[in-house]
Amino acid sequence: MAYANRWNSTDQIPLRALDQGLISRWGAIDPTDGANSTRFSLSAHWDQKSDNHYSHVDAYAIHSTLQMYSNFTYFLTNPILGDQFRQFDRRTILGSNGIHGIQFNLADNPSELRFGYQTRWDDIRVGLGDSYRRAVYDHLRNDLVTEGSLSLLSDVKTKWAPWLTTIAGARYDYYWASVGGYQTPADAPIVGYLNDSPLQPIKLYTAPYNSGNSSAQLISPKASVILNPFDDKTDFYLNFGRGFHSTDARGTVQNFSTNEINDDLSYVWVAKRPLLSPSTAAEVGVKTKAIDKLESALTLFWIQLRSENVFSGDTGNTVFGPPSRRIGIEFTNHYRPLSWLSFEGDLTMTNARFLGFDKDQALLYQQLIQPTALPWGTFLGNAPGNFLINAAPIIATTTLELGEATGWFGALKYRYIGPRSLTEDGYFKSPAIGTVNARLGYRWKEGWKLQLDIFNMFNSRSQSIAYAYGSLIPTDLLFRACNGLVNLPVTAANCGVGVMNVIGHPIEPVNWRLTFGGPIDFDAKLPDLTEPFKLVKFWE
Repeated sequence: MAYANRWNSTDQIPLRALDQGLISRWGAIDPTDGANSTRFSLSAHWDQKSDNHYSHVDAYAIHSTLQMYSNFTYFLTNPILGDQFRQFDRRTILGSNGIHGIQFNLADNPSELRFGYQTRWDDIRVGLGDSYRRAVYDHLRNDLVTEGSLSLLSDVKTKWAPWLTTIAGARYDYYWASVGGYQTPADAPIVGYLNDSPLQPIKLYTAPYNSGNSSAQLISPKASVILNPFDDKTDFYLNFGRGFHSTDARGTVQNFSTNEINDDLSYVWVAKRPLLSPSTAAEVGVKTKAIDKLESALTLFWIQLRSENVFSGDTGNTVFGPPSRRIGIEFTNHYRPLSWLSFEGDLTMTNARFLGFDKDQALLYQQLIQPTALPWGTFLGNAPGNFLINAAPIIATTTLELGEATGWFGALKYRYIGPRSLTEDGYFKSPAIGTVNARLGYRWKEGWKLQLDIFNMFNSRSQSIAYAYGSLIPTDLLFRACNGLVNLPVTAANCGVGVMNVIGHPIEPVNWRLTFGGPIDFDAKLPDLTEPFKLVKFWE
């Protein structure tokens, strides 16, 4: 597979600029924001099956590049050149997965034992630097990162009785990473000036101190119990397991901040992050086909993460977030009353919250509510809280599909995403999203397909992505006050936060995609392209 693309984009735009008519919905504060990307991959798989054994092995190789220019805060940090930055990523990935299954009887109970592996190796050159109209003038980070992982997994499934099935397993993961800094003193970012003299810049050179190796290992047990006490149409199930997410390798060896220094010109120390952050989850639910031609499932789930780790793309630092918990319910339905007609309806409701108290946010909030800082309103949205940012409380989809396996077919799909909290205190919320997509096409018996997709059919003008944080643009009164253009009292905390506002990326307007494809078989007869029109009668 091969892919290449380059673009300029409406990135994350401040809604206040849109409301004031400064830019259009498809405009940009910085018109040079955009990116270019390539990806090439080669994959293969091997299968073998006998009466009581089966095996599957796949392997892949990937080479990808990304060079992306973004500006999320506009003129908050650099009032002259702006806050555009470049992220680049060039990597080669090698990986393989394998599984082997054995079917046998355990005390006369049919069972299946599986064991396998997953392994992956990444060789990455990755960096972050400040730029002006895509001209990079410093590097906060420039690293060579190598990371490898090996996972061993096994489980056993046993049907103890016609109404009772259990699955028990475990997974072992080992991760290793190495980070080597390529940043030089010459291209290190300027974070101040000695004696306020532009001839004596203070450069923050951190490469030697943010390099090193890290490793981690984790055992994750998993178990499931499936009950069908009434008939084979209804299953009750209970699943429990441990999982994890890996951390950006740079955060696991980082000792000092890449973008700030102390008042005495010393480095700002930051804590290293673990390479693996575990999570624990459980779910209980029921799946049933008790109603003819209707498949339904109802699940109650719980997920708890030890940490919400996030790599901050504009500072080069890893934010080690607090623990989080998600409790929710998922209801799915698939109904096919006729062979050519089906309906799907899915609903997910989630309560997602941080756990504990955010001391750093509380300290910032305290600065923003001081009498000299309060009038600027930068405290709005900055109170400490427990809302998990951008976690959707409600997601719903419904789909109508028409058509047989061959011939004409069509579909309509509606997706709804409810308002999300954009700040920890829940003060700022995103708008709801509701979009309708449509599909119309024809399938030939030879396996070929002609398909037209229409996205955002009714031209929803909501925001596909929304955030809330501080930024500055030249028309802001706070921008002029922070830069001495107006004589108004302002604090360093106000200027450091900027104007709190919703920052969004608009949903793409009505657009369409036409697809024609199928299997290439030189010995088979090609499809009759006039066939769809022979099935349609036209009247004068």
